[in-house]
Formats: sequence, structure tokens, C-alpha cells
Amino acid sequence: MTRFASSVVLAGLLFGPAVAEEPKGRKAGAAKEVKLPVDPVSGKKVESPTAEKTVYAGKTYYFESRENRETFERSPEKFVKTRKPERKARE
Repeated sequence: MTRFASSVVLAGLLFGPAVAEEPKGRKAGAAKEVKLPVDPVSGKKVESPTAEKTVYAGKTYYFESRENRETFERSPEKFVKTRKPERKARE
């Protein structure tokens, strides 16, 4: 074995492989799952990068059509689940 080859082997043992490894539990070549936004009016996933969108209460909502966006903007509280404030426990 040449001096260069032995140093490459030693570096591989010390620093690990030089190629990226797939994370454990994921199949090789599997695409990373992308979570698509859901149209709050229709309940369907919105896949278009040019989808209609609006911001309500600091959150961006995406829509599959202009009509759905307009419906949402007229009464967003119908489509947005609001959490009730937590009550403090009595001491």
C-alpha cells in the first residue's frame, strides 16, 4: 500500500466516510415529504406555487381559487379554528 493510500484509509477511519449517508429509517433515494398547505374553505391541499393567498391574524392561508379566498376574507372566523385561552389554576 502506498503512503497516500494508507493516509486516505486512516482518514476514513478517523473522520468517517466521505460521502453523505441517508438518514436511518429512510429508504435510499426517497424524496423528503413536503407538507402542503390546505385550503381552509374547501379542505383540499394546495399544490400550486402561484396559489391565491391572504394573511389573517399573522398567519398566511393558501387557496385553490380566487372565489375561496374571497369567501374566507368575508368571514375568516368561520374557517379558522381558534383556541380558547387557558385558565389559570386557582391557588
